[in-house]
Amino acid sequence: MSYKSKSGFYISAVLLFIVAVAIKVLYINTAESSYNAEELPLAAMSLAASQSTLADIAVTRLYGTLNITSAISMAALGFNVWGVKLPNIIFFFATIYFLTAFSLNYFKFSHKCFALFPAALLCLGPPVIQIWGMKNRGGFIENIFALTLCLWICSRSDKKSVSDFEKFAIAIIIGLATWSQPMGVIWGACFFVYFFGKDVFQNDPKVIIKSVLTQIAGFVLGILPLIALNFLFDFRTINFIEAGEAIGGVDLGHMGRFQQLVLDGVPRLLGLKEQWHSNWILPMPLSLMMYTLFLAPVVIGCWNIVVRSFRYREINIGLLVISVGGAILLANVLSSWGNFQLEPRRLLLLYVPLAILISYGLKDSKKLLWIYIVAWVGFNIFSNYTYISRNINGFSSVVYRSMKDVAVFLEEEKVSGVYTDIWTGGRITFETGGRVPWFRSIYQVTSYGYVGDDKVAYNEAMVFDVETRAGVLSKERFLKDLSGSDISCRSKEISGVYVVYKCSRDFRFSDIGFAPSVKGGIAFEGDASGDDIKVLAGKKVGEKIVADGSAGYLIYGPYAKLLAGRYEVLISGAGSSGFVMDIVSDQGEREYFKHQQSGALGNGILLRQEFSLPNPVMDFEVRVHVPAESDLEISGYKIIKK
Repeated sequence: MSYKSKSGFYISAVLLFIVAVAIKVLYINTAESSYNAEELPLAAMSLAASQSTLADIAVTRLYGTLNITSAISMAALGFNVWGVKLPNIIFFFATIYFLTAFSLNYFKFSHKCFALFPAALLCLGPPVIQIWGMKNRGGFIENIFALTLCLWICSRSDKKSVSDFEKFAIAIIIGLATWSQPMGVIWGACFFVYFFGKDVFQNDPKVIIKSVLTQIAGFVLGILPLIALNFLFDFRTINFIEAGEAIGGVDLGHMGRFQQLVLDGVPRLLGLKEQWHSNWILPMPLSLMMYTLFLAPVVIGCWNIVVRSFRYREINIGLLVISVGGAILLANVLSSWGNFQLEPRRLLLLYVPLAILISYGLKDSKKLLWIYIVAWVGFNIFSNYTYISRNINGFSSVVYRSMKDVAVFLEEEKVSGVYTDIWTGGRITFETGGRVPWFRSIYQVTSYGYVGDDKVAYNEAMVFDVETRAGVLSKERFLKDLSGSDISCRSKEISGVYVVYKCSRDFRFSDIGFAPSVKGGIAFEGDASGDDIKVLAGKKVGEKIVADGSAGYLIYGPYAKLLAGRYEVLISGAGSSGFVMDIVSDQGEREYFKHQQSGALGNGILLRQEFSLPNPVMDFEVRVHVPAESDLEISGYKIIKK
């Protein structure tokens, strides 16, 4: 590289960095000046506040490294927007650096400044990457950084095979990335296959065995914290991933996910649609033209890489990049995690392979390159400007509103902890500097929260967000149960939040919401003639519920209150068709037991199974799912305390 090209490269790199920093500063003072409750990691707040409160981080999907970096940031910068978002901003710029370093090694351009192109696609990208480049949420940006770092390590030399030390380092990074976000294991598997393919070309079994063992050792070392935490928390990460995540509880199916990926996910990733709604930002014909333009270099790049690999009979990094992109897309189609939930979060990892493949597809076409640059930069200036101008004071949503008044009131009343929901509790804890922790309770359904003892003490409070329907219903249910007891409490509504505090005595939720369960006794009993058993894919015929031939839940309910403990479910009925029975609560979000069976047991008994409830539940539910053309019939069931 000549001195002239070196100086041009460094000047371009500095200018790009300045522009990227300016965009981030602009966002953190406007459209990202607030933060979502899910951006406030509980374990990090406990560490930064020097508290010993235990956060059930297994339920929050074990976003491991996020808790560590956030705790350091909050301890250094305080409980403010910069303290929340700085770690991910650093990860974003580290990604830019290593993506540039990778490009310098991978692309053999005559003009080295072009090696900045992949980084520029991210730095000057649409609002989606600008937002997620600083959103303290879910380990997504950490995974983007880890993927880029691993690609850079692979590109550092022109050797036929990556060294064992480099493989070991990459395997550790993949393990840590998986600890941050389960998607890490998806792209990580592509690296392991890539290494295996390179080793096979050497035709030495000893090399292959040594390489595989090295990678296994590195991966186990990296994922060790996740393994340990799962042993402590009943393997909830695995259970959560198996359950998946679907919009409104509806699974779109493989074709539905693929259609949404093509029509919603990728367009939002490219900024052609906002992450919060599915409307095209520009008129649809123009948007489709830009969609085609933005993806055309990807197709060209993939074609050129595949042709090169066949021509030279090699397994190259380009194939690795293609496989990573393909694996991410496939994972979103095969899993119900592919429903995108108004945001293309699951696709964020695509930014790295897309940027690389776009650059590879443009490197030999100067005309297309300049058309692409003008369209990309012009469109993203427009899309970022319009997004910021619409959200000048932070994203407008009820879950982003301030809880400062509530936090001040609680501290004045010397409240030491609150039982509430994620959107309210996270902000209360944050805005008190971690001094008032919040706990999950059976009255407010949430997958997040500190581990509480389900006992409301005199200096603790129940807090309900009455600006949401769920909060109002929870409040009404709690007050109704409380009215039937000898307990009296103070209450106050502040900024749309209803606080019940300083009760006349300590009490457990089971004291007011549950009848005592006696061992061997029937905790609940329902029959086909009553209203407790809900029917969906069937009809009531006399004293039986008979499947109507459609697929779905034959029965569900009764949404009863049950204490923690061991139980047995006994379902009466008959039929030869297969079915699936599960025990759930929290409106189907939390699963305790799932069983698949090929038909009735006989003698009038459809199924008999034991199960455990680790915590008291407000809306215990038994569901029986049947396939189409089922002949199942159910007369009732009993829940027996063991």
